Amino acid sequence: MKKEKIIGFTLIELLIVLLIIGIGLMAITPWLAQKAQKENKQVVFFNEILLKSFKIAKKEHCPVKITGFLGTSHLLLPNGKRVIIPNDIAVLSANIDNNNQGGLEYHIYIYPDKICDYFVLMLSNNKEIESIPILLVTHIKNNES
Repeated sequence: MKKEKIIGFTLIELLIVLLIIGIGLMAITPWLAQKAQKENKQVVFFNEILLKSFKIAKKEHCPVKITGFLGTSHLLLPNGKRVIIPNDIAVLSANIDNNNQGGLEYHIYIYPDKICDYFVLMLSNNKEIESIPILLVTHIKNNES
């Protein structure tokens, strides 16, 4: 009787390949995360201030507002602290709950039940920040619809 040769990989060989792939992914993951965060500094900034404002609204059991000033990068938080949008990016126009905001100020309300007003902010770097109210987060609006 001749033994037939079985063609394939052993378990050890497969584990070694998976280990090498895993080490490679571990090496590039921090770089990819850092790159993604750099590209969206404004999104990270707005997400952080929405979360901070929600905590204040929850503590006070009433809606709070973030006040912004058109043509500038300045925002006034519910606790009275003034902050600046990263890279000194100005807000050129604000659309809150599908209403264009006239005048110099715009107000974004955050509610204690962890939602906020729907808003789209046109920034001076030609990007639009759009909120997702039910998730209390923002993202760069995609205009390719």
